[in-house]
Amino acid sequence: RVGRLVGTFSAWARFTATRAIPRITETQRTDLLAQLNAMADDLGSVESLQPKMRAFLLTLDRIADNLVVRLIRNDLQAQFVERMLLLHPRPSLKPESLKALVAGMRLGVENGDGEGVAAALDIHFLSMRALVAQALTST
Repeated sequence: RVGRLVGTFSAWARFTATRAIPRITETQRTDLLAQLNAMADDLGSVESLQPKMRAFLLTLDRIADNLVVRLIRNDLQAQFVERMLLLHPRPSLKPESLKALVAGMRLGVENGDGEGVAAALDIHFLSMRALVAQALTST
């Protein structure tokens, strides 16, 4: 069930990125890039990066401006966090994977490429899904 939730959250993030990035203004691009730059100090673990990733995704969500997707996101996010906190040991990606995620998102934002941001998020969530599956089989 957690794996499906990760997959659904990934689909939401993909949709939001591909809808938001082509619409961004230069001010919004600057804000998104500043958020990505601020993530540099938190690439040691998913736990430390999570609040800034959440803020980044919420910014994309506001830019995409889709009420139905926003309502779905609110429910998904609550379930996602709740389920992830129940996993022991908690899955965590290596810093190199997190650096690649941020670099891929930065490139997409810089180039106005929503698919590029979505591809970086896809890789991230596929990795998380694999780690969740591994954590579930080891408990």
